[in-house]
Parts: sequence; C-alpha cells; structure tokens
Amino acid sequence: MQGLLGELGLSSSLWRSESEFCSLIELRDRIGQVSWERKEAILIVKLLSWLEETETGLLSELKLYGEERNEIAYFRMQAGEENLYYIQLQQQLTGRDCVIYDMAKSLGNMLAPTFQPSNLPTLCLKDIPLLEEAVRRALSIHISIDEIITILENYPDTTDIVGALRWIESLYIGFPDRPTGPSVSPPGDYGETYFLPQSEIWHRGYQTLALITQSLIDAHAQWKNTRHHSTRRDMMLGSKVDAAILALARFHTISGESGVIITIVKNTLKISYIPRDVHAQIQSLLGKWETHVLYGTHIDGEKVAKFLEHEMGIEVEKTT
Repeated sequence: MQGLLGELGLSSSLWRSESEFCSLIELRDRIGQVSWERKEAILIVKLLSWLEETETGLLSELKLYGEERNEIAYFRMQAGEENLYYIQLQQQLTGRDCVIYDMAKSLGNMLAPTFQPSNLPTLCLKDIPLLEEAVRRALSIHISIDEIITILENYPDTTDIVGALRWIESLYIGFPDRPTGPSVSPPGDYGETYFLPQSEIWHRGYQTLALITQSLIDAHAQWKNTRHHSTRRDMMLGSKVDAAILALARFHTISGESGVIITIVKNTLKISYIPRDVHAQIQSLLGKWETHVLYGTHIDGEKVAKFLEHEMGIEVEKTT
C-alpha cells in the first residue's frame, strides 16, 4: 500500500505499536544478571547482534526458534517505554499525507482502552471477511494451567492459589463428554479439543466452580498484596497470572455471550475463552476516530486514487 501511495505522489507511514520494538529496559536488566541459562544467553546475544545491524528496530526481523518465540514477549516494549527507533517513527509521522493502519496486524493494540489514533488523515486497511474473526481472536483469552502454576512456584505463599487452580483443572477435564477406552487421545501432541458454551459449563458445575473461584480470588488477593517484583520480567509474569485469574473469575461468575475451548493433552489443560458477539467492539474501534476505511487488499493504483479523491478529498495527479 505504501508503494501504491508513493506512485501516486503521496507520502505515508505505517502505524506501529510499541510492542513491535525491543525494550531496552528489559535488555539492560537481563545483561545485568549474574548468570543466564544457555537458551537465554543465546537469545540475548542474538538481540545484541541484531541491534547492531537493524535499520528499523522491528522485532519481526528476527528469526526465532523454539522457546525463543515465547521468551521474546518479555523483550517487547510496553506502553510508556521508548527507544530510538520508536521515537524516529513517531517523528516520521509528522508531515505525512496519511497514516496507514493495518487492522489485521495491529488489532491487539488498537482494541486497548488507552489506544489513541494519530490526528493525521488516516487510511485503514480492513478486509471484510477477516475483520470479525481477527477481532474475536484478539479479544480471546488463552490460559495454560501448567504455565500459570510454573510461574507461581517461583513465588512464596502461593500454595492456596495452586491448589484452587488444580481443582479447577480437574473440573474442566471432566466437563466434556470424552471418549473412553484405551488410547482415546489422538497421537502426537494434539490431544483432545472441545467447545462448550458458558451455559453448559455453569449447568455442569456452577456451585462447585463458584466455591472454588471464591477461594481462588481470596488467595490471589492476599498474595497480590504481599508480592514484590525485583525486575520488569517479574512484573510481567505477575500480570500474566493476574489476567488469567481474572478471566477465570469472570467466566465462572458473570454471565455473557462467550464460550470456552478446552484442550486436553496428556491430562494437561489449556483453556481459551472466545467471545461470540464482537460487533460492539468493532463499532467502538471504528468510532474512536473519523477515518477512511479501504476495504479489501487486492486493490490497484487506479482504484486507490479514486478512493482517495472521493473519500478523502486528496487530488491525485493523473498519469498516462
């Protein structure tokens, strides 16, 4: 799209979120550690080498493998943080004819309550068949019980939280009508996957879930008031636990139009809460600013020129 606009004599910038850039705070904290695990050291060296060569500062340039794909999340900038590449990008926005928002790639950040769009003329790329599903995916919440418990094991006074989570895990594993007999799970690491609406979960175990969830909320509140974060990563891990417990509490106590995908692999549980109706969120997103929505992605230069002239009042010089 930037190439097409350039051919039409219009300057543009692609909007980027902070999370697409490397957090220098996190990198400094990691370098200052006394020691590293082998895989952690490899990722740190990879980041330092990349920072010496990159011209954009975009983490998407990195080739990541295995656990690096999960670990890189802790190196992403958060709101309020800055680095040189992000500052340069913000400066480039000034004086452009328009700013391009790729909704399919930036929805996670654009749906945040704190998101504020540029005051420059904006051009949103919106693919009709994909937008609703992209919003639903961005608003979904994914919880791995084992991952949350692994985080909690690094903190003191979390026994009651872990116990409540294990109890919830056993209930969820028992909710679906699972096949019985030997070797019922598919081979490999795919396991079993079930979708249940919230009403079905409540019908099968509401009273027990309500009691366990209240115990979980109480234990979490006590732990949250006494825990201490020594590093930025500790703070992010704590926030991940908070978000997971909040999602569990909401789904178990507040009625809504949502369902849950339950994945069971070798008796370990992963939960995904999926909102069904996202039209209100889409309207709220589009209503945050007066923008111009360009539908579809396979658009040639002539169609883009006509759209800019008709919708945005930008005159494009005709070429022969």
